[in-house]
Amino acid sequence: LINAWLQLLYRQRVDYTRANRALLFFESNMLDKKNITIPEILAREFADQASLATFLITYQNYLQNQNIRDNVRQTQMAQHNPAFVLRNWIAQAAIDSAEKQDYALLH
Repeated sequence: LINAWLQLLYRQRVDYTRANRALLFFESNMLDKKNITIPEILAREFADQASLATFLITYQNYLQNQNIRDNVRQTQMAQHNPAFVLRNWIAQAAIDSAEKQDYALLH
């Protein structure tokens, strides 16, 4: 399952951090045989929605087979997947500006 997820992220050129964080918003009741509802925060990361939906069906089956409740999984995922990640280029820009007494990027 993890390999399928990582391959999907790689093939679609999706940011791993954002996608892992967005996956926590998926709930096991969002899919049924006729209807697929993908959380917007997750859907907007992927150009190929069909591939994402295929993965989510597999993921949903795994969660159900393992009897993993959404609230427990979501709490664990939130603890291990940061909502914000400081990018080096952003940090460097803020440092460079601060050295010039421009603190706008720090507010």
